[in-house]
Amino acid sequence: MNMFTKRATAIALTFTVATGLLGGIGSLSKVSAAPLGGGPQDPKEVEQFADQFFNRPEIKESMAGAAFVVVKGDKVLLNKGYGYADVEKKLPVDPNRTLFRVASISKVITATAVMQLAEQGKIDLNKDLSAYLGDVRIPNRITHLW
Repeated sequence: MNMFTKRATAIALTFTVATGLLGGIGSLSKVSAAPLGGGPQDPKEVEQFADQFFNRPEIKESMAGAAFVVVKGDKVLLNKGYGYADVEKKLPVDPNRTLFRVASISKVITATAVMQLAEQGKIDLNKDLSAYLGDVRIPNRITHLW
């Protein structure tokens, strides 16, 4: 696996863990006592879950590194780096300083935000995009779809 793939995997993995698992962390972690759907309550519980997850051989072997941040409300429960920011130099990930390329993961985040705005009635998915862009104009050259 090349370095770009490992970096992309780390970013995607972090996003997946952060968005997909934390709501039910109590049911996934053998050490957790959090109620189902309640999410993590204790920073030590979150760190123990993350340490166990990122130390699994199949995870360590498939990624270079990851910055893992869990926020609940206005409280940071965990802000920790795993693996290496630079594998060749053995420089560890510093969650406050290591930069990752976001690559295609930003598409997932953008799509999620757009769908949340649509659910809240703040945007209409059938409306012309130009209505939301202020002075920016994108020409619509499609006259028909068939």
